[in-house]
Amino acid sequence: MTQPEDRTIQTRSSLMSEFRAAGLQAGMHVLVHSSMKHIGGWICGSAETVVQALMDVITLEGTLMMPTFTANNTDPQHWKHPPVPAEWWEAIRTETPAYNPITSLTREMGMIAENFRHFPDVLRSNHPITSFAAWGKYAKYLTVTHPLEAGFGNESPLGRLYELGGTILLLGVTHGNNTSMHLAEHRSTRRKIMVSEGTVM
Repeated sequence: MTQPEDRTIQTRSSLMSEFRAAGLQAGMHVLVHSSMKHIGGWICGSAETVVQALMDVITLEGTLMMPTFTANNTDPQHWKHPPVPAEWWEAIRTETPAYNPITSLTREMGMIAENFRHFPDVLRSNHPITSFAAWGKYAKYLTVTHPLEAGFGNESPLGRLYELGGTILLLGVTHGNNTSMHLAEHRSTRRKIMVSEGTVM
């Protein structure tokens, strides 16, 4: 039997202790970006244990949100990781199932986010590419609307989390995975447009 390379073991209770030590508390509204393989230690129960520990710490008085993007719903002409042959493009456009918040798999979001979206009482927004899933006090508020034309805008789950004074938890990843940066980009671009139109002094 192969032994875990990292000889430490993480459990639901040990993860709860670490999350609290990192500053998480009951009642917080938290966006989590994660990489299972970079958390460290051998986790008893895998991704499910991580999700349970986060829920235990934040509680139903708080809100837990994760990105559940579906990049496979984009135009295959622009795919690069990996690219697909041009002769496949039309078939992909025609035959790919429409986005369904219940059944559509995440892509490159990691095991934790994919597991999270299956948990009871987790809601998922309707954006076909940049959806978010949420659980807890403001799950419905965060996911009930998600404008198609501004997936990271003010009325998106990101914008609404900002209104709630949300917190970002980077779990085994860097700011390169931090989608909240896209809200700042959206607002910066919007302001430039307004300034150029003379509507902002």
